Amino acid sequence: MKIDDTVGLYVHIPFRAAKCKYCNFYSLTGRDDLVAPYFNALKTEIASYEALNIDTIYFGGGTPTVVEPSKLAEIIDFTREKHNISEDCEITVECNPKTIDLQGFSRLYKAGVNRISIGLQSANDDELKTLGRTHTFADFLECYNSARQAGFENISVDLMFGLPGQGLHNYKETLKTIGKLDVTHISAYMLKVEDGTPLARKIQRFLTMTRLRICMS
Repeated sequence: MKIDDTVGLYVHIPFRAAKCKYCNFYSLTGRDDLVAPYFNALKTEIASYEALNIDTIYFGGGTPTVVEPSKLAEIIDFTREKHNISEDCEITVECNPKTIDLQGFSRLYKAGVNRISIGLQSANDDELKTLGRTHTFADFLECYNSARQAGFENISVDLMFGLPGQGLHNYKETLKTIGKLDVTHISAYMLKVEDGTPLARKIQRFLTMTRLRICMS
């Protein structure tokens, strides 16, 4: 039996416009001064391996699209120089609404990106505010339509459930809304309240005040 010698490449882009209230992933805001040295370090890391056979490349973060699309294209081109990328390689870039426009999507498409993963989380604007997201559902639609216009056919959408005050009805409405679009994939995952995040502190304050009211009643 022949062992598959292909590998998948994950490229972490830690930069983002704002940190969500629930997020504990490593990310940086307001550090444009680190973008150039970080991408130089990425190239050094990529070049440090002997020629690999790559069948998937995934840019995650952070929010990869807060940096110039040309920087992501640069990494893709550099990887092609140093390694073997299969003809049917799936190249994915995560993005958030309001961080990329039609021109940016077109640049990524030209560079060989063939899959976009959009972080929506909810079609309900109130729930987006609760999460500390910086976009609205209307912003998502603009982002989605721009990706389609640029030529992307493989588009994934991230959704969350178990949000504070969400309820089953609201979540079903989000699923119905996204189901009407021609998306190829939905990632649905439950909100996890991580220690040390603003959301965790808010919930802890709420629980503390509730206990005090009970004790005083």
